[in-house]
Amino acid sequence: MGWIREHRAGKARGAAAGLIAAGVVTLALSGSGCQVAGLIAVAGDTMERTGSHDVYAEYQGLRDKNFAVLIVVDRATASEHPRMVNRLTNSITDMLMEQKDLIGFAGRVPGPYVLAFQYGNPSWVSWPYQRIAEEFTVERLIVVDIFDYRLQEPGNSYVWKGKIGARVGVIEADGPASDEFIYTKDIVVGFPDKDGYTPNDYSQGQVQATLEKRFADRVTWLFYDHEEKNMMDY
Repeated sequence: MGWIREHRAGKARGAAAGLIAAGVVTLALSGSGCQVAGLIAVAGDTMERTGSHDVYAEYQGLRDKNFAVLIVVDRATASEHPRMVNRLTNSITDMLMEQKDLIGFAGRVPGPYVLAFQYGNPSWVSWPYQRIAEEFTVERLIVVDIFDYRLQEPGNSYVWKGKIGARVGVIEADGPASDEFIYTKDIVVGFPDKDGYTPNDYSQGQVQATLEKRFADRVTWLFYDHEEKNMMDY
């Protein structure tokens, strides 16, 4: 991604230089050096707020490996949001599949297959992760353990205050510690970004879809190099 950074940095420097040069010429004619310094500061602040930067994958061990995505959630949350596990399993798996060229993995277990296994084997929650990996015939198991999922503000079912919190972990089934997490990362996202929104502003479907998309982004970004805005909402 070096050429991407160099190209983007060159464009950003060129744009900033154009703004500054134009301001310097204008203000030089009026003889205001202090205003020139102020313009330079404003231009730099604008670049910081509107620009972006490269972020490298935190875990790079999917290369040349097969993987499956496993969502873990408590029964109460699964009962309250019965389709949530299906949506997140499929979206995270599919989004990783879209980045196969960047990640370089050998293969993945489709989401519907993982879900069929979970629903067909209720006792899977007590299985060692090594056994689950063997069931899927994968070397990597991405476990997304959701510890918080809600759409409303606590104690106020009329106000949207969506939140998903989870610990993402990776099992390397072909390694020496085949039932222990080699990598973990806690992720928390929310939506809406401000307080006070109600069903008059967003439908439940809109809150749910945006919240889960943000969460899936954050999970999948852990596994491949990508670009993020300097001022992110989530």
